[in-house]
Amino acid sequence: MIQAFSLCFGTLWAQQEEYRFAVFFADKGGNEAQFSLESPQQFLSSRALDRRERQKLALNASDLPVHEAYRALVLGLDADIREVAISKWMNFQMVSTADSSLSTALASLDFVERVVCVYRGSALWEPGIRTEYLSPKEGTADTMTMKLRAMGEDFYGASDRQQRMLGMDFVHHLGGWGQNLVIAVMDGGFRNYDKITSFQPLLSQQRLLGTWDFVAGHASVSEDASHGMQVLSCMASWTPGEMVGTAPAAQYLLFRTEHTAAETPMEPYLWICAAELADSLGADVLNTSLGYTTFDAPFESYSYSDLDGKTLLVSKAAQMAAEKGMLVFNSAGNSGNSSWKYIGAPADAKDIIAVGAVDSNREKAGFSSFGPSADERVKPELAAMGRKTVLYGAGDALTNSNGTSFSSPVLAGGGAAFWSLHPSESASAIRTVMIESGHLFAAPGPDLGYGIPHFGNAHARLSRPELLLAETFMVAPNPVEKSEMVTFFFHATDTGVYQLQFFMVNGAEAFSTEIGVSDKGPVAYPLSLAGMGLNTGVYSVRLSMHGLAKETRLVLN
Repeated sequence: MIQAFSLCFGTLWAQQEEYRFAVFFADKGGNEAQFSLESPQQFLSSRALDRRERQKLALNASDLPVHEAYRALVLGLDADIREVAISKWMNFQMVSTADSSLSTALASLDFVERVVCVYRGSALWEPGIRTEYLSPKEGTADTMTMKLRAMGEDFYGASDRQQRMLGMDFVHHLGGWGQNLVIAVMDGGFRNYDKITSFQPLLSQQRLLGTWDFVAGHASVSEDASHGMQVLSCMASWTPGEMVGTAPAAQYLLFRTEHTAAETPMEPYLWICAAELADSLGADVLNTSLGYTTFDAPFESYSYSDLDGKTLLVSKAAQMAAEKGMLVFNSAGNSGNSSWKYIGAPADAKDIIAVGAVDSNREKAGFSSFGPSADERVKPELAAMGRKTVLYGAGDALTNSNGTSFSSPVLAGGGAAFWSLHPSESASAIRTVMIESGHLFAAPGPDLGYGIPHFGNAHARLSRPELLLAETFMVAPNPVEKSEMVTFFFHATDTGVYQLQFFMVNGAEAFSTEIGVSDKGPVAYPLSLAGMGLNTGVYSVRLSMHGLAKETRLVLN
């Protein structure tokens, strides 16, 4: 504890204006506690409770709020102490002060377990208006599906490749756009998000449920860094023909947790507080394109051995978020070409999805960080397009950018859209089938983990072909390796024998087989491509019976 205090003293920092401490409490008030697990509606929203009940997840002591009397006593210690944030999961209160010596007085309180200095530097505290969070609402995405079908190949515009690589066209054709799900985004700022044309449906339909700047202490997040806005565009954009995000019908919470001018332990501590708020408000999906390994002197940086998913506080919190029924995505990191090379925290957490980056050819991007975790678990779990990812820049114009910062939201939005097709499934089940649909699932490695998932493949694994509409004829995964298994989805309007034919670009038939159907309705037909002798390229695939035919396209890598 004294060692932690010493980081805040010394002549080097004598002229700095603000210090922040995480004050850890010994308990949650014992018999004097204001809250009880018997009345969870007092501290968790009905949506958060519904999520737990739906997934059969019990509440525990970590859900109980920090003891109100302890908070008040800390703030009453000196007029200069202000509350920045609180964490019930880790039972701490983050406070701000201009007087670093107050840490000693804080540590002397009999209910305080320890005090950790997490920031000192220029003043950040700018308290302003508070946020009134909107309640999530029921929604549909029928008009989005109609628009997709009307526009066909032109629908995704410049974002076509990053969408189809994951099978988002499959999910969107079936009506999964992220509707009725809440995605919380933690980042360093969302500059000018309110001026981006592609976000206007999100704003006008009141699907932006709230914002909070944990760094400065006010509701506005539109004046800081633009990184979070770019991340958001990968998920929430709606400009058909130009760019469409992977979950444009979802509802969003935007939290600023990063102080981009410095690297200090304050940031992972604020990550924890934001994840908890997202949980309390009933968020379903978390995306954080952030990672922590190195801090500015004199703060101590993390070591690779710390990245075992259970040593670092922020990684423990990410694991808790997953255990409370949220689907958690975190960028793997951009250190693949550096001496560090490994993932950061909280990407090491056990039950989240750490996301690596590939290029448009499905090859690993050089910058994408490597696994495994320090305890030798597969990391990253999955990958998506993170090199030359199409997104919106600060000038309300499309651009390309690189980083696992962007592969993570592309995949997070995809996971949300897929989950909206299977709302009765748990977060754990959705995570499992996503991993099982990875193109490297049989042979995962430290570069891309289980590989690039395909949501058509994941859909087949959940055995829900009843979602197929009468005009549907699709194949997944697509693109696919020549030695892999694919599944053809169609709606049989009659019983009998259907013919399935593959045609090359020149029109010559490359393969043919028959599918016997004994019942009308949805069909999921698996087919192994191994040993068929097909070459790399694009094939037209025709399904026909009694002179009626449907066609789709299959790309073999």
